[in-house]
Amino acid sequence: MKANDFQAWLKTTPEYQTLVFQHGERLFVQRDGEFEILTVRLAYRAWSKQQVNIDQLNNMEACYIEKKKQVEACSALVGQWREK
Repeated sequence: MKANDFQAWLKTTPEYQTLVFQHGERLFVQRDGEFEILTVRLAYRAWSKQQVNIDQLNNMEACYIEKKKQVEACSALVGQWREK
């Protein structure tokens, strides 16, 4: 699935048409789990690293949101305690 996501992304770039012109149907051919065309292989590796960073940021954001909710709940309890 990850390779399919990469291919979909690459097709949205301005360079895609040039790559198709240069390599034709071979553009996304894979051998031994890697893209045969060096340019595509390098782009895939860079894209994959970017995806790892995006996943990490999304996890950090989810953690931040959860912690923020916990802090807000604690603040509400402190506010209630002070009112008594």
